[in-house]
Amino acid sequence: MSTRGTRRKTDAEKSPGGPVRKRQKKADPVEILATCHELFDAIRSAKGQDNRVLSESFMRAPSRRTDPEYYKIIENPIDLTRIQQKLKNEEYAAFSDFYEDVELVISNAKKFYPSSSQEYKDASELQELLTEISGKFESAQTPKQPVNPAAPSPAPSASIPNSRRNSPEAEEWKMEAVLAAILDLVDPQGRLICPPFRVLASAEEFPTYYEEIENPIDLKTIAESIRNGAYDSWSAFEADVKLLCKNAKQFNKPGSTIFKDAGRIQTCFDKKKAEVFSSRRLSNSVISHNKGVIDELLTQAETEETGLSEDSEEDEDSEDSNDPVWILYWTVRNYDVVDGVPLCEPFLELPSKSYYPDYYDEIKKPMSLFVINKRIKRGEYRNLDALVQELLLIFENARSYNIETSDIYKSAVTLEKLVRKKARELQKERKSPKIAKHEIPVEDSMDYENDQSPSASNLTPASTSLETNGTALKQSRAKQQQLINEQDDTASDISNNIVQKKRVIRRTRDPNTPKLKPGRKSFEEHRRSYKDKLVQVWSATSDLKMNNRNLSENFLYLPCDKTYPDYYKIVKNPIDLTEIKRRIEANEYASSEEMLKDFHTMFNNAREYNMPGSQIYMDSLILESVVNATMTSVTENVVLVAPPVGRYEGKSRYQRVSEAEQPSPRPVKENVSKVLRVAGNSPAFNIAARNNLEFRSPVIARGAPKQLSREHQQMSAIYDSLVAHQSPEGRILSTVFMKLPSKTKNSLFIDIFAKMSSETDKSVIKLVIIGSGPTALGALHRIHQLQGAGCLEQKVEVTVVERESSAGGLATTITDSSGFSWDLGVHVTGTSRYPEFLRVIYEVIPEWYSIKRCVKANMLHIIRNKDYVEENYVPYPVQHSVQYLPFRVQQKCLEDLDKFDEKKSVTNFDEFSQKYFGKTLQDIFIRPYNEKVLCNTGYAPTSSSKNSQTEQVEDRTAFRYPANCAGVGEIWKRFANTFPEENFKFLHKVERIDPFENKLILSNSDKTEHHLHYDVLISSIPITELGRLSNLCPQISLKHSKVVLVGIGLQKPQSEFAQKLSWVYFPDPKTIFYRCTIISNFSPFMTPDPEKYWSVLCEIGMKPEDGVDENGILDQTVQDLILNGIFESEAQVYSKWIHILPYGYPIPTLNREEELRKCHKIFEDHNIFTRGRFGGWKYEISNQDHSFECGIQLVDKIFLGISETLYAVNE
Repeated sequence: MSTRGTRRKTDAEKSPGGPVRKRQKKADPVEILATCHELFDAIRSAKGQDNRVLSESFMRAPSRRTDPEYYKIIENPIDLTRIQQKLKNEEYAAFSDFYEDVELVISNAKKFYPSSSQEYKDASELQELLTEISGKFESAQTPKQPVNPAAPSPAPSASIPNSRRNSPEAEEWKMEAVLAAILDLVDPQGRLICPPFRVLASAEEFPTYYEEIENPIDLKTIAESIRNGAYDSWSAFEADVKLLCKNAKQFNKPGSTIFKDAGRIQTCFDKKKAEVFSSRRLSNSVISHNKGVIDELLTQAETEETGLSEDSEEDEDSEDSNDPVWILYWTVRNYDVVDGVPLCEPFLELPSKSYYPDYYDEIKKPMSLFVINKRIKRGEYRNLDALVQELLLIFENARSYNIETSDIYKSAVTLEKLVRKKARELQKERKSPKIAKHEIPVEDSMDYENDQSPSASNLTPASTSLETNGTALKQSRAKQQQLINEQDDTASDISNNIVQKKRVIRRTRDPNTPKLKPGRKSFEEHRRSYKDKLVQVWSATSDLKMNNRNLSENFLYLPCDKTYPDYYKIVKNPIDLTEIKRRIEANEYASSEEMLKDFHTMFNNAREYNMPGSQIYMDSLILESVVNATMTSVTENVVLVAPPVGRYEGKSRYQRVSEAEQPSPRPVKENVSKVLRVAGNSPAFNIAARNNLEFRSPVIARGAPKQLSREHQQMSAIYDSLVAHQSPEGRILSTVFMKLPSKTKNSLFIDIFAKMSSETDKSVIKLVIIGSGPTALGALHRIHQLQGAGCLEQKVEVTVVERESSAGGLATTITDSSGFSWDLGVHVTGTSRYPEFLRVIYEVIPEWYSIKRCVKANMLHIIRNKDYVEENYVPYPVQHSVQYLPFRVQQKCLEDLDKFDEKKSVTNFDEFSQKYFGKTLQDIFIRPYNEKVLCNTGYAPTSSSKNSQTEQVEDRTAFRYPANCAGVGEIWKRFANTFPEENFKFLHKVERIDPFENKLILSNSDKTEHHLHYDVLISSIPITELGRLSNLCPQISLKHSKVVLVGIGLQKPQSEFAQKLSWVYFPDPKTIFYRCTIISNFSPFMTPDPEKYWSVLCEIGMKPEDGVDENGILDQTVQDLILNGIFESEAQVYSKWIHILPYGYPIPTLNREEELRKCHKIFEDHNIFTRGRFGGWKYEISNQDHSFECGIQLVDKIFLGISETLYAVNE
């Protein structure tokens, strides 16, 4: 037994009736809250004579919009949900406060509703019930003497319910079962609850705790009492558990993590108690397990010395010192102080060995701020570099020991950047310190790049105190973090977040509370995470397919040395994908940089050995682009280093890399920490990059299988010689013989050629493209690629006709007169399976923001929480967030699930959604939302809708947005600028199309008409407009919606809630918009001054024929944004912008496929082809990458006869 345990029992022997107090204390807050919860549950579950729940009508107060009279009559509105919220937040300090709130709910109802109404009758019944049962809880208002576990149990009070009067028998196996459950208890994130409660720190270490807590107790003491037979009744055992929870709540601040954990332990106790008394004796194996868990607890010792000396006394005068060492120290100490608690609080002291002994097994160089404080006082830091190294050691330790999603990990990332930035400021002309590179992979650091100070709600004093500062790095890795040191360039001024000249008073830490964050990641998990990232890059390369051909097939194996002996003379460092995979599995890569170097070597080998323009050459460029993009996405441009093997985790170890062997960091520009840079090493090229060009490599990179016979090897060598043979001009002669002519090409291109006028120069084909959005630019790009690669027999002259002054189409960004920029809808980029799209956008926009995705659905019409507006928002998609909806809705969803019938047939989307999501979800979200967006209910789940699921593989945790420019429109403007000016006719509108004379009648800004002849016409304008302009299909039966865009520019401050959001969906028809996007959260370039302004973009769906009252829409939008809590009514609206899109969404109606089939047949008979969001009228494949790829594949279909895989025609 520990000293504390012995001391406690001795006190009990001297005073069997319990300790003598000098004064009577207030009622126990734990008991008060327990009583309130018990009474609330009784009221909540009470039923009337007709078996109906009486409280149902009072869970939510009437809506202000639907029942405004209620708020004129009722002065103090409140409902049971609000009371439940106050109980959850432990806001009731006295039972009387809770009782008054319940009475207020009942009196409000009786005051508002007529006496004949059902609500009035229900309120009267609840009033009677409240009066009847409240007497049982009056004792909660009377102060109680604390329970001494060693003293006899007090006589039961008359006010105590019968279930609590007679204490059950205190059988050891039952008590051990409950205690073992507490020791194994974890929170929803998997964090172990018990460590702070296992063994208390000594009175010498934390005297304040023992001064305030009269009867200290821990789980070890309770375990000793069980084993020693000290509990003669269950009530004595229960009293000690309650005392444990009470002490923690008394010493810690309400709302803190330790305070909440005490409540979790009490709940666990009650639940496990009910289980053990309702079941038979547990099995021997379970009892044996419980004993083992408690035996481990009993062997736990008190805190051991760490070998490091700390000094928690901080000299206030040093805060005003001009010494750079003290300046840097106090910069960290005073950063982001919330309620007197700085962000660095979890790093002040070293963790206790008694709570986390494995911490010191893995962390070889523990460090804390108080250790540094003492060393500064002793003058141990001769220069700033030495201090920087030890400060960063603290944060590297924390990131190593804790999982990436923990608060302590995020705090460490923030403070690490702070130290680097401040150190550079202090050093000025001096060299930056060599900062160690990440030893442990960083998965989510980009999520916090734009968040200098994490939300106070996520970093409460207690929650941070539960976390750890973790592991030391080997000195041999000291140079590795030079990359990170060079990256960071935080935009915001640090001084804005530092409390100047303000002494931070350190709160006395709870000895119950370790400074560690359970839920840490083991070395095995780190290694698995590291390897998974490498495999992810490898798989993205090996699995890449285009037109059902695997691009990596020529890179899987090295060529046979007998078949290609010259390969090994030319290529000095041969390597293939199989070898790279073997090295990954064998843990041979000490860093991600080493693997990336192998990939580049492999692709360079292919290009060195093969001719430019060959298939293998082109494949290497595409694959290298994919490798670079995937590696950047996976690693966030941070070089990952293989984690070491833990002390107890197997015999094999990763080889430590000496300082001389460290891979050199990739050169990165200074702003890389703010943006996601996709810097492919592929050179820019104007040759065919899409692999479905049906020509092969002159000499493949892998050769025939090594088991080939001599005869086969000879045949293979002859074949490859033929394939590689070139004309004197350098043209590969075998290209046109590699594949039989396509029937599609014969029937399509030859037909086009035949329709050309006899007077036309048939050596030149005139291609006209209407529109300049992603589809049009994809087609233009493909033509230039094919002509550059010599794949076209005739020269193609391309003219792009655009009525606006710049390219972009529906992917344009408009800057209003106030300087706010607005995308025409929400255009973000996650990932894409189309490498050419990725290569293009990353070439024109090299820097990208990686933005944490936070998408919500507003369910105010269901949840109806007027007091806490944020509570009405649930994570999107709604079908994954049923748990956030009211209980009655959850029950209905479960009932819908029971009714699911797989065999039930559906004919439209309405029936489809009801079948697979259930009537409840359909009624509360799916139908109302789609009706707001599409203004139509008869649309169908077409077979082609599968494309949107398979073609786009999107990261659901983050998305990308162009950096250093205003909006996505800049992508297409810059891309259009890469083509010759003669390819474009801007500010030209198509007035008519003459399909029989193959000409367009255009008008320019002067309204002057002129003609433009074409041989082939590609249109990306709405297909219905194309039919009208050409008079080929004047009446096309397709439907679409109109969208009104409203942009609201506001002056800061911006609410914390709005700062988190990406965009929100609004299904309630009472809200005018169906979606709002906090577009200023995407990029600081979207407002005239990001320090002063922020902006919201709203989208409103309308029928095409509906009129638009612009002023009314603007006013209603502002009102609805306020009502839904996006900003407060006091917010200063600086700018209002409105823009109408006559074509918003193409609606997939039931007759769509048949209408499109007929139209395409008519148009293509006249050499007219139509694609794009509205040109193809298929919303499911109308993202930017889809549209761009559609343009590429359409050109391949027209000029090469290659079938389209994305857009299906004539099916």
